[in-house]
Amino acid sequence: MRDPNLMNEVEYNNKDIQIIVMDNIPDYDIEDYDLFDDKDFKKYIADIEKAVRLSFEYRQLIGYLRENMDFNKCSFYKNVNNINTTKIKIEIHHHPFTLYDLCMIVYNKRVFYHESLEVEMVAKEVMFLHYNMFVGLIPLAQTVHELVHNQYLFIPMNYVMGKFHEFMEQYNEFIPIEVLDIFEKNVEFTEKYNENEEIEVLKRKYIYLDLTGAYNFPNITDVVQLMSNKINDLRQSRSNTNLPPAIIFFDK
Repeated sequence: MRDPNLMNEVEYNNKDIQIIVMDNIPDYDIEDYDLFDDKDFKKYIADIEKAVRLSFEYRQLIGYLRENMDFNKCSFYKNVNNINTTKIKIEIHHHPFTLYDLCMIVYNKRVFYHESLEVEMVAKEVMFLHYNMFVGLIPLAQTVHELVHNQYLFIPMNYVMGKFHEFMEQYNEFIPIEVLDIFEKNVEFTEKYNENEEIEVLKRKYIYLDLTGAYNFPNITDVVQLMSNKINDLRQSRSNTNLPPAIIFFDK
């Protein structure tokens, strides 16, 4: 049964036409995400990341860093850049806090202060941190970036641009314990960092195979003779079975 306070239905003589008049529109109270469900929560944080990366403000910031702060050059491969070409990719890496970490921390803070948890609002605060340089950023060549994510290469914190220590002071109580543990390990590894040892993985190395005695490649003359013998055998076989002669092409 329709609630007369919400809508009135007006019918016309033409039964194909119907107009519904809404007197009061109910509040939209359906949640887009179930934040108590792990899978849905991860999707929620991932959507915040996506909103940040695709935002006009983020693209503008990255463009400014590339043009004015040498973010078009790899921090490890000094001669690798995309100044005059688009074929070389220089990617921006967040460190020591990943973009996912930043979104999570901002979410925790907004929950505590009963602030809006809309994806756009959380993403807006994350971008506010970027524009105030409270996040750590470093440009990396695509290969180097993959090595970092696969934990083959460590980035010392002094290589990173950004006031992430100030971010720590302001958001410390909202940082998950596991993220704090990773941060402390980054501090420890940075203090012990030995550049010559750590960048060994980036150095070009050659591997030579000595197959002497392991495998003897046949002489080309022997191969040709072997093929000729095989052809003669086939011809002889066809001759013995009274089949029409086959035409066989062989190029020496």
